[in-house]
Amino acid sequence: MNCENCGKALADGEACDCVSQTPSVGKTKQRAGRALTGIIIFLVAFIGALLLDDFLENEYSELTDIEKITNNIKFEAIGSDFVIESTKQKYSIGELQGNVYTNEWANLKIELDERFTEASKEHYDAYDNLLTDCGAYFIAEGDGDELGIVFYKGGGYSVKEYCDEALDTWMGSVRTHVNEVFSQEYIRNIVYERDAKPVEIAGEDYLGVFLTVRFENGLSTVYSDYCAEKDRKIIDIVVVADSLEESLGIVDDFEVYK
Repeated sequence: MNCENCGKALADGEACDCVSQTPSVGKTKQRAGRALTGIIIFLVAFIGALLLDDFLENEYSELTDIEKITNNIKFEAIGSDFVIESTKQKYSIGELQGNVYTNEWANLKIELDERFTEASKEHYDAYDNLLTDCGAYFIAEGDGDELGIVFYKGGGYSVKEYCDEALDTWMGSVRTHVNEVFSQEYIRNIVYERDAKPVEIAGEDYLGVFLTVRFENGLSTVYSDYCAEKDRKIIDIVVVADSLEESLGIVDDFEVYK
């Protein structure tokens, strides 16, 4: 007879030596189980890595879309905010040559008439702080009109919040000045009016906010801020004039840079 495992010829009743070397069925199953477990662990890790890559890729795509929405829409009111399309130009406070101010990043250009002159360094400093870049500031000799192009770069404000604070600042500084200059009887007859509305400047929509101070002699002064957000900075065109019509007339002189 022959061994069923290795085929060796055996005498009657003889046991083959190979039987003692053959793993038991239990051990064979254990080894097969370990191998299967290893394969499963590998597959789980491999599939998990693929899923993680897909998740990260999708998350990146979503962030890219949000960035696109933030920086590339033409203009629209989003809640209370005003956003101008990004030109992908590097942020700049612009250039001033004589009475011509240009800013490629903000897509603004204006040539002022001869009555405007660049403000003194002291006046410039009064409107500048660590969170604000002042591109240019002009004063019209004789009538006291003013025009400033300022960029708030601090972040954390919506356009509406920035404008509300600008109005509050105007109100506080004007009241302080009035209290120092005029008598109490005169002050009681001064009227303060606040207003806000969208205004188009150089083809883009800005939020205009206005503080009108009407004196008892019939004269008035209008403090205006025209604001929009671009690349997470706020463009603020500041105008002081005798009337809202005059203020709007000044900003109407802005042209598109290109």
